[in-house]
Amino acid sequence: MESGLTYEEIVEILLRQEELLELYRSQLKELTKEYDADDELIELTQLRSPRLGVTGGGSNQKGLDQICQAVEQQRKAYREAVYEEMQRVLAAYNRVQKVHLCYLHLPQKQKAVLEGLYIKKKMYKELEGPGLSETTIHRLRRQALKNIQDWYNAGRFEEQKRSVQKIGKDTNWKEGSDRR
Repeated sequence: MESGLTYEEIVEILLRQEELLELYRSQLKELTKEYDADDELIELTQLRSPRLGVTGGGSNQKGLDQICQAVEQQRKAYREAVYEEMQRVLAAYNRVQKVHLCYLHLPQKQKAVLEGLYIKKKMYKELEGPGLSETTIHRLRRQALKNIQDWYNAGRFEEQKRSVQKIGKDTNWKEGSDRR
């Protein structure tokens, strides 16, 4: 299970949500290419492998076989490292999405305060109005961050997310398709 979420992390995600998601998408694309490019190395080592029909002198063949085994071990270790990095980036991507889902479920006043402060990047004074003092804004902000933190750490919307994913799979939704 993921570690607890801090207020600072929530604020960072709200401030930079689109930027973070784009960064993680880009990293995943690069890592996927790197993971797939490893297949070319496999083919090259297999073409030169003495075990696959390339013959030579006894000691030369053993030397080539050892090199191929070493390359294979390095390739496997590298591919595992790339896969682990893909998992880390995917977890970070999902973390941003879960925080946003929690944000979307906030009560209207709390959501409006966070939107004003972190998405529209307004100052407290700019949000003040009738019935909305600086003290009230600060209280609503703190309540909103606590709600997001509590909901996130409790996995409150995990079941809803799985249900939506299941519905999407059952109805064969395509990205950008009409979902009426």
